Amino acid sequence: MFDLSILYDEGMWKMYASWRPKSAISYSTSEDGFAWKQDLEISLAGNQASQWDPVVNRPFVLKRADGEYLMWWV
Repeated sequence: MFDLSILYDEGMWKMYASWRPKSAISYSTSEDGFAWKQDLEISLAGNQASQWDPVVNRPFVLKRADGEYLMWWV
């Protein structure tokens, strides 16, 4: 995992990261910011049928004041 975007939200640490073997962005959580759950989930997957985003990585995640999450990626 690399290209991390980490935020503290609702009493939990949330990490989004490049997951190259899956061509996706992973999602994991931690209660203390040190020990992370190892059962990674795909937060956003690439679209293999698309010429624009077959692979997604380098996430940046932001939570707005209204509770909406925004994600930018390359």
